[in-house]
Amino acid sequence: MRDSAKLKSTSLCLRGVALVFLGLCVMATCASAQQPDIAQALRPELQNKNLVLRGFYQGKELLYRSDGSLEIKAPQGFWASDGLVHITDVSMDKYGALVLTGQRVISIFDDKTQCFGNAVTKQPIAIHIELDPAWKDVAPVRALLHTIFGFSIATIQAYAPGYWKTFLSGKPANTPNGEWHFVSAAPAASTKANEPAADRVGMGTNEIRVYPPRAVSAPDPEYTKIARKAQLQGTTILWMTVTPDGKASDILIQRPLGGGLDDMAVKAARQWRFNPAMKKGHPVAVQINVEMNFRLY
Repeated sequence: MRDSAKLKSTSLCLRGVALVFLGLCVMATCASAQQPDIAQALRPELQNKNLVLRGFYQGKELLYRSDGSLEIKAPQGFWASDGLVHITDVSMDKYGALVLTGQRVISIFDDKTQCFGNAVTKQPIAIHIELDPAWKDVAPVRALLHTIFGFSIATIQAYAPGYWKTFLSGKPANTPNGEWHFVSAAPAASTKANEPAADRVGMGTNEIRVYPPRAVSAPDPEYTKIARKAQLQGTTILWMTVTPDGKASDILIQRPLGGGLDDMAVKAARQWRFNPAMKKGHPVAVQINVEMNFRLY
């Protein structure tokens, strides 16, 4: 049983996030080139909405050029801890840049609903977006926003690391409440070309039984800052292959926890070392499940 994060959860659900969709329909554009009108036009579309930040960049302040690139490099985080932002205000600064202010959003997996619920945190974020002075209406600004943000769950599917792909591979399915839920696929073994498939521990008769690997070095995973502040605790389950030389490979997330902790679990697992599984006296590759627990003391 995992503990609930002590945050006020939004009504959005991200085993399919119900995110705002910036429509491509024609809207009333600014009659003049005054940029404050651009902020006013965009405010109903962005304010009090959750947006997916492409690249999952970290930091309290992000600066973008008018081509959608970062003016100052920022470290990349994880989608469940750094990929969503809640916009509370849309304005223009004195230099003519569009400014979106709000808070970071943490995504936490709920075993009961099989859903990622979103909670707005107290961590502030300000996103400054340079606009081309030649732009006379809001249309190119909307196009620019699409290069910086995603407005559907497909953005998370596209940007998430490979170890998320199996879990996020299912099609988002609409529910009666209008929410989206991933139909996740069961983890499958991933082997390189021309390599034999990995065995499963305990397979075979006593004569050819596969004996399990034993961890000889298993560093604990670290917490993400946002998950620690949210007091998120629980267990993530990984699916992996332990190679004949005792390393973890082909790691997949089987049951997530959220808040970036699953990614930290994968990072830790890559450092684990094992006495390999044995079959007929020889080391072999095997597939195993590993539980990683996150507890605050």
